[in-house]
Amino acid sequence: MKHTPLLLMIFAAHSAQAQFDLAPVTGADTGLRGDNSISETIFTIITFFAGLLASLAILFIVIAGILYITSSGDSGRVDRAKQMLTYAIIGLIVALLAWVIVQSIAAALGAG
Repeated sequence: MKHTPLLLMIFAAHSAQAQFDLAPVTGADTGLRGDNSISETIFTIITFFAGLLASLAILFIVIAGILYITSSGDSGRVDRAKQMLTYAIIGLIVALLAWVIVQSIAAALGAG
């Protein structure tokens, strides 16, 4: 049967889904409850955007790697991939520093 791997993937995904609670997300799950102080809300939002920036930086690192591998020795494409990789690493460092700074300030103010 040539469809066996497809069926196995469907059943594996179905059994893995049973391991998670698929309840809808509420305000208590996001950290943006109405009883938070303004500083806690700001720190939650900044932490979210730092995580988003880090995720995007990692995505661009992967894209730069793919561009570098598929450049076939074309110096223009190699330079473009290296420049993208440099900027993605800088973005990742900025995101990590933002997260560290926010966590440090939150701990100092008692918001975290």
